[in-house]
Amino acid sequence: MDAVLFSPSAVTDEMREFKFIVQVNDDGTWSEIDESKQVSKRIGAGGLSMNYSSFRGKQISFNKTVAIGKNRDDAEVGIVNITFNSEEYKKPVRDYLTANGFKKESKGFFKRLFKK
Repeated sequence: MDAVLFSPSAVTDEMREFKFIVQVNDDGTWSEIDESKQVSKRIGAGGLSMNYSSFRGKQISFNKTVAIGKNRDDAEVGIVNITFNSEEYKKPVRDYLTANGFKKESKGFFKRLFKK
């Protein structure tokens, strides 16, 4: 998501990015990791604020934003309605790998403890 959002008390410039990274291993398994980051700048009656956050690991993310503004991703102006569900991106990749005989790598505690 890359958008400028307007409210009666502030203007927010916000960018969110999500990556789903899959590594296919020689043993017929795959491993996965999620990366996300969010950058926002807000100016309003209280002044200017900037925020940055990032994450790397396993996550399930669902987000819905409805606001007045401009969505830079599709040039939508007016009522901006942005929905994000990380599982919508992950499921087709997982389904493809499974259909082609790959198995999700198990990374449980005991598996790591007794790994050969």
